[in-house]
Amino acid sequence: MGKGASVERSGRLRGDEFANLGKRRLSGEDLNEKRKQGLVGAEPDGQTVRDACDRRDASGRLLAELDAPHVVAMQSGDVAELCLREASRATHYSDCSARALAAVIVRYLTTIQPHASRELARWRRRALAIPDPRVRAHVLHPYSADESAAGAALFAVLAPWRHQLVLVRLLVAYVLLWSYVDARTERDPHADPRLYDALLDGLREPLPADPFADDVYLAALLAASRCGCAALPSWATVAPTALQLADDGRAVQMINHGSAATAPARLRAWAEPRGGVWPEMCAAASSPLAIHALMALAAHPQVDPDDAASMAAAYGPVSALGVLCDHLIDATEDHAAGSHSYLRYVDSRDLIDLADRACRGVRQLDAGERHGVILAAMTAMFFSRPNASNTTEPHGGRGILEAIGPPAPQLRAVLRATHIRPPRAR
Repeated sequence: MGKGASVERSGRLRGDEFANLGKRRLSGEDLNEKRKQGLVGAEPDGQTVRDACDRRDASGRLLAELDAPHVVAMQSGDVAELCLREASRATHYSDCSARALAAVIVRYLTTIQPHASRELARWRRRALAIPDPRVRAHVLHPYSADESAAGAALFAVLAPWRHQLVLVRLLVAYVLLWSYVDARTERDPHADPRLYDALLDGLREPLPADPFADDVYLAALLAASRCGCAALPSWATVAPTALQLADDGRAVQMINHGSAATAPARLRAWAEPRGGVWPEMCAAASSPLAIHALMALAAHPQVDPDDAASMAAAYGPVSALGVLCDHLIDATEDHAAGSHSYLRYVDSRDLIDLADRACRGVRQLDAGERHGVILAAMTAMFFSRPNASNTTEPHGGRGILEAIGPPAPQLRAVLRATHIRPPRAR
């Protein structure tokens, strides 16, 4: 298809056809061999795509919404097919939900994941060049599990295509900035407390006297985050909400990384004026997920301030759930290390209620089905980890996945069966 051409929306496509619509990301002899075996098709023209969109498989369940300006090759067509087949078996899983799931899988695997991998590789090369070994160890720590960057990049499925690349770069840079600040301040008792200010500085114009000018890696992350924000058409509209969330994160992280003996009382004192359940509020503030959602929102033109407020409110429970799921999976390790955990103050049934509220909240947003897929993918990734041994408990991971509903349990099954993990930076 020519550049700028469009594909008819709401088309129907069999899951097994995803693998053959385009060339896989292979090269040289491997690609030629795959072609000989009939495992790789030629790049499709417009008519091929339209013909495929007109076909429906026998079950009528494996649906896909092709909203890309062109169809590109899938690295993991078999993964897309498996995800769709598993989700299609779920009772009450609607055609609309199936289309959203297929659209997210195809778009992420074919156009977002490759960009995210390149960005991670670029930042890793910068980190490896840091001369101070102690600082370098702090910086490289997030790369031991690039799950956070892969999860952040997933929000790019919400953006218009013309802003996708800019948004992926911004999402990866900002989540690495957040991870850098968290790692430096948590593991170094002598870290500069001004590091917490970087959570806000990445979202606003630089100060006349930049306190991080000597930290080349941090300065680069800040510059990339600021550049990405400035390139989004509606950033000025969502910026006040995003900065408030970042300020909340700064306040809570400063308490969490301070004295363990006084942390609970100080966290309660911070949360009480804001209402709500204090462990949930503090857990939500500890995560940049809501800021990621606002970045995706800012990629759209003519955003209203009320839209930003609604997005932040809907992603409060999602952010809290993500942190609490992480604490649930790492409970044994955290207990052995004496780390502060919000699970001490939350009943297991509260987690299931939180998952239900998170699901209902995001589905009320515009493009709610896609927000629902993001939530499902987040929890499925958490509970597909090898150390997620408590996922069989009714009031543990299994209960959370069931509260979110399809496709969360099915995605977890697929992720565990195929051993899929976020792309590592190379």
